[in-house]
Amino acid sequence: AQKTHSSYGRDSFGILLESLKLMNANYLSLNNHTNNTDVLIFHTADFTATDMDLMGSSLGPDFRSALKFVDLSNTTYWQRPKWNRKDNPLEWYAFPLFSEGYRRMMHWYAIDIWSFFQDHNKDTGCNYEYIMRFDEDSFLHSPMKYDVFDFMKSNDYNYGFRLCAYEMGVTRRIWNMWRSAGPPPPKRDIELDMCGIYNNFFVAKIEFFLTGPVQRFLGFIDRHGMIYRRRLGDLMIHSMTVYAFSEPQKIHRFLDFTYEHGTADKTTGCVVWGGIQAGYNDVDAEATLGKYMEEKVTGKGCTANVSFPTQDNLSPTYQHLPDRLNGKVKLKTIVAGKVELPGKGLLSG
Repeated sequence: AQKTHSSYGRDSFGILLESLKLMNANYLSLNNHTNNTDVLIFHTADFTATDMDLMGSSLGPDFRSALKFVDLSNTTYWQRPKWNRKDNPLEWYAFPLFSEGYRRMMHWYAIDIWSFFQDHNKDTGCNYEYIMRFDEDSFLHSPMKYDVFDFMKSNDYNYGFRLCAYEMGVTRRIWNMWRSAGPPPPKRDIELDMCGIYNNFFVAKIEFFLTGPVQRFLGFIDRHGMIYRRRLGDLMIHSMTVYAFSEPQKIHRFLDFTYEHGTADKTTGCVVWGGIQAGYNDVDAEATLGKYMEEKVTGKGCTANVSFPTQDNLSPTYQHLPDRLNGKVKLKTIVAGKVELPGKGLLSG
């Protein structure tokens, strides 16, 4: 997290507070989830003791006790890899629109976070098995009454995600290079028009990302320097990794809670990528999406794509619907950009 976004220029601190309040109301405060959850806010010397106290006073003592701040600045986890150290950023694709800090963030979520938790577990005696990511602008709009980590472990899932973004076309070059190197066949080959895991929310088994085959693949990706030079994002890297190395039955798409994540244009304030999708367990979904439509679309003179995708276009391979739904689901969706495109069938996962 950061107080002002290095690429989007938004009030990240205010947005983060809103995200944390929703997480507290709809997850941490329910069923003693704070007993099994630490909330780590990773930052780069952005936050002061006053900021931390403000979060604590806004969210209550139980939340504050679960809250930990981790400063990544001046650590090995937040610096250019050696193969990018002599780069001239002016030669990077889409720089300075996407800043060096933004690229470090992508590198962190794609490459460094796994070694961070491995080292952290070793140094502290902790035993984190799963991590759940919420971006500062990820909003959990409905209750998750179950323990998400117990859910992942009891089902032996390696990875869980919520939404699809269709931008896998940029993986063509690096994926072909990897396949040409002669590794074992992937569990699922990459198709350029398939669902890219919109990983502003994900739940991941740390051990899966530390296995030898996955680490060799991530090392291959990293050494080619495209995260910095070509803005090869953590979304694409997570997607390639999960599809290629995880058995399909160990990938889960969450569809039960209402979730929002969107990027707004700095000038118009309109969401230009992302949006909101109802969850099948959310009894207030219609009201929540109606409010979103009024406040973030029609009220601002913006446009959005409104659809009602059914189970066949909501990652049917990975959705694992409960028996009570009889294999049927229909979720109202309001989005912009290439997020949750209709009619994708098995390409949605």
